[in-house]
Amino acid sequence: MNNKHALLAENPQYCKRLFGIKYDIFEHILKKVQNSIDTFLTQNPLSNRGISSDFSIENQLLLTLEYLKQ
Repeated sequence: MNNKHALLAENPQYCKRLFGIKYDIFEHILKKVQNSIDTFLTQNPLSNRGISSDFSIENQLLLTLEYLKQ
């Protein structure tokens, strides 16, 4: 599986070229997305939410940013 977040953690200078934003801005957006997801899950508890994703939240956000840049 392609783990782009691990690549960016090692080389944050590639973030601007690959995704169109700086790495520190990506980390800020990631914190907001994780807080939003945690808030949603605490407000709407369910016992089963389907199968879990193979992609982490970090990689899902990077995939979205790459799609929007294209």
